[in-house]
Amino acid sequence: SCTLTDRATFIWYRNSQPLTERRDRNNELLLQYSCALHGHTYISPAVQLN
Repeated sequence: SCTLTDRATFIWYRNSQPLTERRDRNNELLLQYSCALHGHTYISPAVQLN
């Protein structure tokens, strides 16, 4: 665990690509999501959603 500041921001990824839109209209069958703390290179392990 780690302590984050109130201003910590995260970047979300879908299938290893940064998510830039809040809404998605694509109905892909298999999606993998992960996140990273903004400004850092470590990306969390992906979680697959069906």
